[in-house]
Amino acid sequence: MYQSLGQEQNLNPTPSIIRKRRSTLRFNLVWRKYPSPMVGSCLFLAFWLFFEGQIQNPRMAADLAGTAIFTFTGGLVSFRQFKPVSPGAAVIAGVIGGFLTAVGGGTFRTLLLGLEPNCLFWITDRFYWIAIGQGLFLILLWEPKVCAQCEACWDVADRMALAVFAPLGAEKAVLWGAENTLSLIMMAAFFGFLTGAGGGALRDLMRIRLPVAFFTTYGWVAAFGGVFHLALLQSGVPMTWIVSAVVIYLIAESMHQWDGSYHDIGDKERPCYYLDVHQLI
Repeated sequence: MYQSLGQEQNLNPTPSIIRKRRSTLRFNLVWRKYPSPMVGSCLFLAFWLFFEGQIQNPRMAADLAGTAIFTFTGGLVSFRQFKPVSPGAAVIAGVIGGFLTAVGGGTFRTLLLGLEPNCLFWITDRFYWIAIGQGLFLILLWEPKVCAQCEACWDVADRMALAVFAPLGAEKAVLWGAENTLSLIMMAAFFGFLTGAGGGALRDLMRIRLPVAFFTTYGWVAAFGGVFHLALLQSGVPMTWIVSAVVIYLIAESMHQWDGSYHDIGDKERPCYYLDVHQLI
């Protein structure tokens, strides 16, 4: 049968239509593979705006937003690991894992400085409990969803939290009272790592796994961020914490593309570093 001219045009699309379809397909593939910059940023921004409206302190609001994000990402990993055991065990593991990830490193840092336990930041400030509660609620809200492409979204928010926490650790290193510059730099790196990635390391030990932060660039970026922030402080750069946070995040984002062993908080793609329990007995 003969076909009309319109039917021939539909069967043989013009080069411009082909290019348009290819561009649309390419955009869809990129969006499905890399949704994290937009979605993760919006998640962090939502938490930041909430706390900024409550306390009117941009940096403190960023710290609380990072606490909520770390609670969510750290608790989600623990929740999913123990979910096959029982729902009750999963909830307990999620709460403990989220709490350790959010405030474990900062708590250990405070104790190392010789401060009393009643001086712990999450004890004296109720907003930290609000942030932790929001992160735990987000676990229950998100965990039942099935969205393999969306799992990577929270990595960006997690790296933003890292960029906020590492400078806080570097500033606490000044309280250590180092006698020379080299000691101060080492303490800034150690406290930057401890504050930014120490909580996640404690969470992994609780899960009977070797700490991922020791084997990926995540922990090294936290340590470098502490030293970088200390250098900016000594140089008198204005708005130091903002400059440090932006630079640390960009470095973490760049290194994340090279580090194939730390992809998403769901542990789907990165290797699992298990501790042999029998060796610990």
